[in-house]
Amino acid sequence: MSHPHHLFIYIYTSICTFILTVSNGYPVNRTIPACPSTTCGNLTISYPFWLSNGAPTPQYCGYPGFNISCNIQHQPIFHLPDHHKYYVRNINYTEATINLFDMDLMGETCPKPNHNTTTPPNTLPLLDYSPLNLKLTFFFNCSSANSSYGGEIRCLRNTTGNSKTSFVFREGDVPEFEWSKYCEESVVVPVLAIEAESGNYIDFRGLLLKGFYLDWDSGDGDCMLCEVTNGCCGYGSNSGKFSCFCQDGVHARDCYDGTLSSSFKLSFYYNFNWFLNLPMIVICN
Repeated sequence: MSHPHHLFIYIYTSICTFILTVSNGYPVNRTIPACPSTTCGNLTISYPFWLSNGAPTPQYCGYPGFNISCNIQHQPIFHLPDHHKYYVRNINYTEATINLFDMDLMGETCPKPNHNTTTPPNTLPLLDYSPLNLKLTFFFNCSSANSSYGGEIRCLRNTTGNSKTSFVFREGDVPEFEWSKYCEESVVVPVLAIEAESGNYIDFRGLLLKGFYLDWDSGDGDCMLCEVTNGCCGYGSNSGKFSCFCQDGVHARDCYDGTLSSSFKLSFYYNFNWFLNLPMIVICN
């Protein structure tokens, strides 16, 4: 269940406008255009993700390649560089994780993964596989493998109608055997480790349906500090790093480039976090 202070942060970030009033000569009532926060089905899409088939999105509102499309069934779809489509089950903006499910397996009673999903998406350098994942290895249509190894996928034998056997094993549990010699195909896919480690990986359908996690790098900058100085967190296409987009241009960290005093930051964070009922965060130069 969402906490009230999380809801406040999401609304605050989507509006991305904060009226900063100080007494030491800094400007007041400065605003920049708001980043559009939108929805697809029950999913909220906001920075660093952006909706690709909606209204044009400003540069600062999302990372390149982090576009999500919304199909006619109102399903949020994310494309990885492997050219396959993934259904977005959830985005956790606090933990910086996105939960994906392979669209090729949707609706299958005995799903058969047809491609590896383990190569880090190096064309999206700010996205990587989460350590919360665990790999499953599938071996399909094996002619000589012994069923005593365990891990037999019986539903695939029933559907293909042949005598060849298919197997699935958890990472680290693959028996010694010449799998590449006697099996027609092998595929490695990530699943949620907390589910697979329960020993229930033979129920691979349930594991595949729950998908896997990707983590994104929020950059080197302090996003909250950027926002409280009336900026919007973004990705600099020239620098390739976190950027703070302000009314007077692009800054590396915040709209005042670190010129706010430590005492002001301390005072602001104390009062802001007290309002949100969060632990106090102290930022010092």
